[in-house]
Amino acid sequence: VNRWVSQLHLGPAATQGKWSPKTDTQDAKLAAIPYTSPEGKTIYTASFVPLTKGTQLMTSLYDLPAAAHARGVLTNTPCTAPYRSAGRPEAMFVIERLIDLAARAHGFDRVALRRRNLVKSTPHTNSFGVTYDSGDYETALLDVLKLADWDGYPTRLNLSQERGFHRGIGLGGYVEAQSGAPNERAEVTILPEGAVEVVIGTLSSGQGHATSFAQLVSEWLGVPTDTVRIDTSDTDRLAVGGGSHSGRSLRLAATTIHQASRGIVAKGIKFAAQSLEAAEADIEFADGRFIVKGTDRGIDLFAVARQHGPLADAADVDSRVGSYPYGWHVCEVEVDAETGVVRIERYTTIDDVGRAVNPLILHGQTHGGIAQGAGQALAELCFYETG
Repeated sequence: VNRWVSQLHLGPAATQGKWSPKTDTQDAKLAAIPYTSPEGKTIYTASFVPLTKGTQLMTSLYDLPAAAHARGVLTNTPCTAPYRSAGRPEAMFVIERLIDLAARAHGFDRVALRRRNLVKSTPHTNSFGVTYDSGDYETALLDVLKLADWDGYPTRLNLSQERGFHRGIGLGGYVEAQSGAPNERAEVTILPEGAVEVVIGTLSSGQGHATSFAQLVSEWLGVPTDTVRIDTSDTDRLAVGGGSHSGRSLRLAATTIHQASRGIVAKGIKFAAQSLEAAEADIEFADGRFIVKGTDRGIDLFAVARQHGPLADAADVDSRVGSYPYGWHVCEVEVDAETGVVRIERYTTIDDVGRAVNPLILHGQTHGGIAQGAGQALAELCFYETG
């Protein structure tokens, strides 16, 4: 169960003739990757997501054919559950590790080998039929190497060795599939007392939904963020909800909240036209106010609700189209061989996630992911006695 079977084959041009630093990476095209991915399961099986999502993305950012055999195996170990990016970290680790091993075995530069085999343009459909919608993988790679001062590593290595320490530097890329449950619903209501209520079925577990969702409402309806109330936990009011997983919450919430906001504006124009004694065609909405075009006459959103009652609209989405953010990470460590202490000396990452609604929250989530990965690599172990 604990055995991963993976091989990486180099194309004919990369396995014939004499190697030289000038020609090896130019000819080093990865030809194929056969892959067997067993996933341990307890007697109570809850999910096969690590098998499906991990396998679908196993070619990562690289343009190469692949064949995979993914299977679930029942075990007598305690049950576990994926709690972040189910299946993808393992798949990303395998392909990056294989490339490093191939580079070492054949004398390639590991960065050049990666560049030689990257997907060069998007949209790109990988070997498992998954289409990456957008991305500039090589530029991101070059940028992260510059930020990490990759070329300065030999100098830092010498300094560590002079102090009696070992030093290493690692590089890894990834692509992520953000999909998850396809259904979501948002109900948005403008209340006369000066509040905007959003009822939506995706519950935050630390991702900052109350902040990010309020920012969206503020942008589209022109109201202060502190007037927005997010309700995600009242099952008497929630008709539909997909929950928080697979990077789906903001993507689907933005879609539904935006559609509902547009519906509210459309309804508000009708009522504002009555209040302002103007034709609906002459009313425009901006910065939270309905204004008669070409004049200073207007009425704000909450005033319309006070005069005509709450303005409400709802929107549903059934989206089965995923998005595929990606990035590169560089980690540099120093190791004291006598004590076994590992120090992360430098950590650099570039993540292309598209438009960031709240950069502070985004950076916090990235930092949390780095800390989680470091913890898994350096401090976590499930140990089972034999017999």
